[in-house]
Amino acid sequence: MKTAMIIHSLTGNTLSVAERLKESFLGKGMETDLIKIEPMGGEDRNETDPGEIRFQAYENLDDYDYVIVGCPVGASP
Repeated sequence: MKTAMIIHSLTGNTLSVAERLKESFLGKGMETDLIKIEPMGGEDRNETDPGEIRFQAYENLDDYDYVIVGCPVGASP
């Protein structure tokens, strides 16, 4: 089984969960790639425009059996 994990993390919490999942999957013999999404404008919540998120180029997700997407969740003021 081959898994792609596409992750955006502002504080590092989402990334740490993804890294633990990846290690678990690898331990079960599943090939797993962690693909990080990086926002344009830096990691500061006040500077990041959600409409300007740049994705790392990854041409073919068809080779994967599973695709997991993880992102931060924020509360509205």
